[in-house]
Amino acid sequence: MDIRKWFGELVHARRRELGMTQQDVAAVGGPSYATLYKIERTDEPVGLATFKKLDSALGWTSGSAARAYGKGIDPIPTASESTPAQPPQGESHSATAAYHDDEAAGVDSELAAALRSHGVRMIALRSDGLSEQSQRAILELVERAREIERLDHADDTPKLFPQG
Repeated sequence: MDIRKWFGELVHARRRELGMTQQDVAAVGGPSYATLYKIERTDEPVGLATFKKLDSALGWTSGSAARAYGKGIDPIPTASESTPAQPPQGESHSATAAYHDDEAAGVDSELAAALRSHGVRMIALRSDGLSEQSQRAILELVERAREIERLDHADDTPKLFPQG
């Protein structure tokens, strides 16, 4: 099978598996709707920046889309729960910086995992463009619902709009 055709089918299947439309993928930082449409139709050669966007939006580990396109290797989904290990004591500055990069990637991974939920994506997409006051009201509603359903403790909840 032609690699472009296989890759286009792979991207389409993953997007459908996640319950995402082409617009949803673009909205969460993936390639534009037009680019994704061309990839899925096998009309578009894919570049490095697009591979990175596909990895992020489709919940694949870094480099997975490029490996799939270049070598025909199935992409590796990100772990839904990623807790980076603490760096050992006495490491160099560059090793500590690398740890923090990995920690940030864990946050991205956590966000990607949350965005796999259709409901989470729809709340995020429909909230985009609303005033800060409206976003605060939505956040308060979500926090109250989480409290009622006992999903987390109030002290553990990150604050989107810190009081100041």
